[in-house]
Amino acid sequence: KMENISVGAVLQFRRALASMDTPYPFSGSFGLADSRERCVASAQNVYDRLMLKNQTINGKLRFDTLAVLALQGNGELDTERAKDLIRLFRPDRDGGISCIDFVRSVDNVYKELRMLRATVAASSKIDKALESIMNIVFYVAIFCIILAAYGFDPLSLFLSLSSIILAFAFMIGSASAKYFEGLLFILVQRPYGIGDRINVSNPETDSNGAGAQGWIVEDV
Repeated sequence: KMENISVGAVLQFRRALASMDTPYPFSGSFGLADSRERCVASAQNVYDRLMLKNQTINGKLRFDTLAVLALQGNGELDTERAKDLIRLFRPDRDGGISCIDFVRSVDNVYKELRMLRATVAASSKIDKALESIMNIVFYVAIFCIILAAYGFDPLSLFLSLSSIILAFAFMIGSASAKYFEGLLFILVQRPYGIGDRINVSNPETDSNGAGAQGWIVEDV
């Protein structure tokens, strides 16, 4: 189902992407988070500050302290947001959150944030590559139209250059065909995205006990 996207939503999305590129994606109060190590250190500092200013349960942070984030402007509790916070931080039966669980939850959010930013960047690269292909097709068509307008036959011109084209085709034909085939496969079908694991093995032989050699997709 297609939905109309407002200009305000697009601008908000762009501002969100811009905030991901800053050293403080979670706000200045949280601290530096331009790397995973600094994000973990900042999360530990935030947990310590919350422990100093709030009541604890068996030496753990009370979930009620974080549940304040689910309050609306009129003071009522947003149940959906509260459920999201519970799924994120997973307090125990007594409503306490340990430092390890708090840091692990923040680290998961940080990884999802970086994954989203990398996915958007990869999608932008794919769109630009597709745009470049379409521009080449467009300019070739315009060139043929201009030649026809001046009385030249584009087909005869291409036939006169066919010997040169065939020479290059024999030299790089196989490699260029594989490259173009792979490019179209990535642009059109988009078989994988950022964070996917790709394993390569010979289908005619059995893989070793450790499994096939693999890579994590970091860029497209």
